[in-house]
Amino acid sequence: LGMSVGMPQRTASEQRFSQGEVVKSGWLYKKAATSWGWRKRWFLLYPTSLHYCSSPDLKGIMKTIDLGEGGTVETVSSEFEFRIHCQGKSFILKAATAGEKTEWLFAFQMIIGSLNPE
Repeated sequence: LGMSVGMPQRTASEQRFSQGEVVKSGWLYKKAATSWGWRKRWFLLYPTSLHYCSSPDLKGIMKTIDLGEGGTVETVSSEFEFRIHCQGKSFILKAATAGEKTEWLFAFQMIIGSLNPE
């Protein structure tokens, strides 16, 4: 008793955020802002924000993207890439597989939809 059936277990480092449950977490590639290269980052999607850093243990510099109102997500020309627009900025991300891209797009659409009710 005392355990919730079907609820994903969060690591201690994921629990340090007070923004609710992690909606999705995993590796994505983020297009570097200052070059044409890609950087592999560990991402954590929360109900109102996206956090990323260089490893799943969340050591090092953690960056936060506030998804806020008016955010959008769209696919781009490459097979596994997609773009997030929010707070006047764009971020190009890439999954390792088509299945992972689909999962991330679904999660972002669910979050963005809840932040932008019609």
